[in-house]
Amino acid sequence: MWNDLSKEWQKTFEQAWIAFQNGSIPIGAIITDISGNIIIAGRNETCERHFSNKRTAHAEMYCVRNLDIEKYTDLSEYHLYTTMEPCPMCMGTIVMGGIRKLHVAAKDKYCGALHYINYDPFMQSKKMEVHLEEGELEAVQLAQQGYHELRRYNGVMSNVLKQFQKDCPKSIEVALKMYQKRYLDKCIKNNVPYCEVYDSICKLLK
Repeated sequence: MWNDLSKEWQKTFEQAWIAFQNGSIPIGAIITDISGNIIIAGRNETCERHFSNKRTAHAEMYCVRNLDIEKYTDLSEYHLYTTMEPCPMCMGTIVMGGIRKLHVAAKDKYCGALHYINYDPFMQSKKMEVHLEEGELEAVQLAQQGYHELRRYNGVMSNVLKQFQKDCPKSIEVALKMYQKRYLDKCIKNNVPYCEVYDSICKLLK
């Protein structure tokens, strides 16, 4: 439940909710220093109009590209949190950007790229520390992202959603139920605080 989350995960999921509110894929990311202070926060913006190539407007990309490395110099000690397993583009940016500690809420069997660090010689040499949370965080993320997929494709099961369903059927069951009632859209319309939205999804998942 929301009050059990660390401040880092609360901020990361809040960013994902802002993305969802704006019509983009609900993925959020933050970078913290070794003490847990949040340095920068970003969100997915791939379904918005203010980018020349909006396909690259990913949460992790925003955080790493906008991190001031002249001010924040000890990159290997910083932590990047993301609600979804990074794609190949973001995984490459994280590694090339100098971040070595990665926290991931949910696996992405459709286009996730964590496996690169296990066999790519360059990535292996960087000794990445990856913490995959799974559990509640993964279930909530996939339910939210499943809802987004349904909303984006007018209730049709996309290839992304079919893959999510194989890995986490309960989350997609909840996404379908919420979408049928347009629950998350009503939450946006009624300005429901995200902490309440998160807890309501957790209850549906139980």
